[in-house]
Amino acid sequence: MSFTAVPGPAVLALISQGRAVDTIPILVGDAFTQTLRQVVSAAKVADDATQREIEKLAAQAVDLVDSSVANAKKAQDGASRAETAAGNAKNSEAIADDAANRASDSASAASSSAARAATSERNAGESASAAYGSAESAKADADRAANIASSTSWNGDKLTVNGKTSPSLRGPKGDSGASTWDDITGKPSTFPPRGHMHRKADITDLPSFAEGIVEGSIPIRGSDGTFFVRAPQKAGHVATKSYVDTAVASEKARTVGMVWMVETESQAQAKETSCQKGDFIQVAQTGNIYKVV
Repeated sequence: MSFTAVPGPAVLALISQGRAVDTIPILVGDAFTQTLRQVVSAAKVADDATQREIEKLAAQAVDLVDSSVANAKKAQDGASRAETAAGNAKNSEAIADDAANRASDSASAASSSAARAATSERNAGESASAAYGSAESAKADADRAANIASSTSWNGDKLTVNGKTSPSLRGPKGDSGASTWDDITGKPSTFPPRGHMHRKADITDLPSFAEGIVEGSIPIRGSDGTFFVRAPQKAGHVATKSYVDTAVASEKARTVGMVWMVETESQAQAKETSCQKGDFIQVAQTGNIYKVV
């Protein structure tokens, strides 16, 4: 099927047995031809203001269809009553004629029947008049629905329905933001690194050293938080590797063999030939300790 529609929001009413069982919002565009799928899809993506107008049209369409159906039913009922009344009148006339033909003494009865027939005819005329009025009302409702559809139009971003125009349906345009590196203005062309120094006073977590540190030694923090060099002075102090290695070598020499002291690594190699197994050789220059095996 195909039909002609003016651009704008509308409602497609589905009618079953004279009643609107469902309504489908549609939005007719400006294209010369459009499929039902296209106008239904357009209504689904319409903005909130257009959806509200479509919902109003849907409610009006259902009311108009229900009103038209009710008036049409009234017209049908009036026509049925008129037809029944006309049939009754015809029967009454037949009875009256039959009564007049059969006996002249039943003239009064025939006259009475004729009177009833006249009353039935009058009732039929009134029913026919009511049916005509109902038909006129149904036509007026249909004309009103057609007028609403024909009076719907867009003027820019404003919607006019039945002579009433909505406010602007388009919101203000937001400012555009920078989305790429090239869109950022005022940035420097290069970012060269620059060397710098800090004063000791500027460093807030710089540890403090205990007094008596020998120049050139490696400071080590002991378990009591103090710093020292060379041999430990009290409990909690730690010693340098040289001190520990010497102590270990001395202890082993006391229990296993001798500890020999030489100045250089080459002297240690020469000394090894004259030592016994289990002896230790310590090099003063490097602090290394060797065990003779």
